[in-house]
Amino acid sequence: MVLASAGIINEDASPEEAVQALNETGWLKNPVKTEDPVKLGAYSFIMMKAFGLKGGLMYLIFPGPRYASRELGSRGLLGKHISPYRVISGGEVVRFLGNLLEWKEAL
Repeated sequence: MVLASAGIINEDASPEEAVQALNETGWLKNPVKTEDPVKLGAYSFIMMKAFGLKGGLMYLIFPGPRYASRELGSRGLLGKHISPYRVISGGEVVRFLGNLLEWKEAL
């Protein structure tokens, strides 16, 4: 969803094609599979990379899932529980992406 929203892949790409495209970016340390649970930190990092968002000092020094979730959390886009290791639901995936898109549109 993030890659399609950012225009990196076609909206009609299959989940397998989306995961392949994500793995080809090299953004995440370990390759992901379609059946892997989605963790908040990785999802936050993908959103920041896909939309070219700049982070604060800690994200600048240590760009990655931990500080990406803190960055988006501090912007109020992720709700109250911003642990980067927390597995998020499909509803949260949609809500967080929607929050990001609304925030970007308001800039």
